[in-house]
Amino acid sequence: MGLFDDVGALAGQVVLVTGAGNGVGRAAALLAASRGATVLCVDRDEASMLETVGLIETAGRGVAHYRIAEITSEADISRAIDQLVSLAGGTLDAVLHVAGIMRGQRVPLSELTLDTWTEVIVTNLTGAFLVSKYALAKMDPQRVGVVVLVASRSGITVPSGSLAYGASKGGIHGYAMSLEKQLSNTSIRVHTVCPGDVDTPLMRKSLEDALDNGADPAEIAKIRQSLGTAEEIASVLVHLIDPAAWGFSGTVMAG
Repeated sequence: MGLFDDVGALAGQVVLVTGAGNGVGRAAALLAASRGATVLCVDRDEASMLETVGLIETAGRGVAHYRIAEITSEADISRAIDQLVSLAGGTLDAVLHVAGIMRGQRVPLSELTLDTWTEVIVTNLTGAFLVSKYALAKMDPQRVGVVVLVASRSGITVPSGSLAYGASKGGIHGYAMSLEKQLSNTSIRVHTVCPGDVDTPLMRKSLEDALDNGADPAEIAKIRQSLGTAEEIASVLVHLIDPAAWGFSGTVMAG
């Protein structure tokens, strides 16, 4: 058994997970619940959310509540977090912000529309701002807490095939560093997790879009063969909110 393998390590912890309906978000919600956490799930798709909650309940470990919300809607996010934290007893210990989109894969600048650019920036970057703003309002600054924002290697250490996606994820990284500075006098720390390419519905759709936009099929096939798994990234996210990781801070490259 490793440092982070204790199935009861998150007992008593309340963890908010966005994008919990599928992919890395679902895997993180399941793993956090398996370690005893009360998991507050947010996603915009109710059917997938119900499936996630059902999987947690069937496993018989942890507790799950959910609310449907558009990550770009301040009213939705404020209401969802307020209601979920109330259901959990009024406390929040950790945030795993996974929700995001990818659009404009392999689209050249001359053809990239303002609508696509805005959709990606608002969903990914503004979404991170809204979730952290309203989640932190529910966290005790004198109590140990963790905010984990999922960015990407794309836009930070490697270029992205999507101009908008790379800009949005690079923006999350910069936002998280600034937020960590603002919270330096509290007991709350901020992480950015930057995965490589992961086999999720988002990535599969992105690769199909890349092919539609003229990408080399051999290149796409190579990427598909090297994809990481949602569970691998989820394990990193949940490690960071484990009490054993409370001495860590900053950016984490994963996958």
